[in-house]
Amino acid sequence: MKQYEIIDGPLNIHYVMEFVLHPGAGAVTMFTGHVREWTQGVRTLYLAYEAYVPMAEKKRARVNTV
Repeated sequence: MKQYEIIDGPLNIHYVMEFVLHPGAGAVTMFTGHVREWTQGVRTLYLAYEAYVPMAEKKRARVNTV
């Protein structure tokens, strides 16, 4: 697994946790988001998400140089 990765499918948080967990780690924190089914009387049927991968890769690479 790379230090960072853009994927187009479901995340396996257990896989990610095992990748970063080691005896010297003070803590590993995972955040998962959940969407409410109803908002002001409108039912949420699905979410659509798109990532502009070239920009995401460029911005993520900058984090490592700061």
